[in-house]
Amino acid sequence: MADAFTELGVAHLREHAMGNAVGQFWAPATIDAKTMTRSSSLTAYYDKASWRPNLKMLTEHKVTQLTFKGASTTVSGVKAINRKTNKEVTFHARKEVILAAGSLHTPQILQLSGIGPKCVVQAAGIKSRVDLPGVGSNLQDHPVAYLNWKVTNSFPEPNIMMTNETFAAEALAEYQAHRTGPYTKAQSNTIAFLSLPMVTNNTEDMINSLKQQVASKYLPGVYSRELISGYEAQRAILAKQLGEGSVSALEFPFGGSGMVPNSVQKPLSRGTVHLNPDDPHGEPIVTYNAFTNPFDRAQLASFIAFTRRYFKTNALADMQPQEVSPGEDAQTEDEIIAKLAAGGPLSLSPSFAHPSSSCPMMPKNKGGCVSADLRVHGTRKLSIIDASILPIIPSAHLQATIGEVFGRDGDDGPPLAHQDVEVFCDTPVTSYLWGRSRYAAQIPNIIYPENCDARAREKNGEPDPRSPPTSCKTHSWLLTLRSLSLRGRLYGLNTNELWSKTEQIGFSAEG
Repeated sequence: MADAFTELGVAHLREHAMGNAVGQFWAPATIDAKTMTRSSSLTAYYDKASWRPNLKMLTEHKVTQLTFKGASTTVSGVKAINRKTNKEVTFHARKEVILAAGSLHTPQILQLSGIGPKCVVQAAGIKSRVDLPGVGSNLQDHPVAYLNWKVTNSFPEPNIMMTNETFAAEALAEYQAHRTGPYTKAQSNTIAFLSLPMVTNNTEDMINSLKQQVASKYLPGVYSRELISGYEAQRAILAKQLGEGSVSALEFPFGGSGMVPNSVQKPLSRGTVHLNPDDPHGEPIVTYNAFTNPFDRAQLASFIAFTRRYFKTNALADMQPQEVSPGEDAQTEDEIIAKLAAGGPLSLSPSFAHPSSSCPMMPKNKGGCVSADLRVHGTRKLSIIDASILPIIPSAHLQATIGEVFGRDGDDGPPLAHQDVEVFCDTPVTSYLWGRSRYAAQIPNIIYPENCDARAREKNGEPDPRSPPTSCKTHSWLLTLRSLSLRGRLYGLNTNELWSKTEQIGFSAEG
């Protein structure tokens, strides 16, 4: 499968997380390498931090709105309701409220609190407190077409765990006894993120057509002049990046089964998240508007043309692929979209489960919702730290990106770069990264646990990367070498230097 990409001129990347994720590479999985179990926010962060006296998790409750100090726009806390008893409880914030309800519910909470487009808020019978059109605008996802080919001679059989009960039972027994075998694999690891010039020779014409669009023609009717202005700024950035091929436009995972998602990574269509005026506390009205911009339709058509070339490569000839969906009879853009749409969400979907950007970090006069320090425009003591703040959706799954969003502490307090940071470190790589990053990010002090060897080294300056591993717990931010390189760039480190240090202490750059 990788040979087929190579045959089409797609380079194989040694490490996709070092600033160049355009090409084919080995897709990592979020797995604890010691226990061979899924690593999630629960196991990698909460379980390790739950002992902290200043951390309390309240389950079975739903936040209904923010509270304010009198008639001002200073947030003082939140109201929540018990999902089982419907009893309401109010929490008072001593410093600030930080929202992380996700791209669909963060804008809902804001709008329920009177923060958002005035027309949307008032239509739901709520008094407008801050008229902020950016709340619930700019919604983006990775719309996806699921293409299907009939293939033979695919070894190992990718669906064997679902089609062979005996094999699945034996594999489960092996996993439970030894933590080895097929159950240790999360998903297929062959993936490509391809730039527009990689998949089509028509890039220049597509970009020129995009630049000539009248933006308001393809945007939601609720968009104000500020929102349109912000979108035009985004479009200029995207036109440049897509035209020069510096970002990926297509995600192309392939596990060998014949089903191939074609996911649009840089959509130009924009959606909205608004309160349901008939039931404001119910689920919000989410309108994706996927493929309303003709540029996105043109992108998808070019992706499918590339996928057809992929299945006709010599490398895949032994699999004897035969196109099933959308079918070879669909050749024009309109025919392709119509055939896929007729198949429903299992064939063409507005979402790849990556909703983002509904409270974008942009200037207020460009339709933004939060400032560069994550504070909600027009308010005090209110920050957002989830995927909704991304102005433009990344060409990637969002897990690692959202892990890099740093909050702030206090009303007018300093950013994280100027605060003390509590860190667990169990490898010399971790110590090296934090030791180096404190200078680049101007972190005044790193607070190590008492039993950490790096604590003593810190008193004498930068930690020695050649020191043996400490006995401290693992900090979830620093679980893999791939994520280390990303975090290194976040702190202004030279990632090549970081890789050389990891190799010096015996770690492989492949992770």
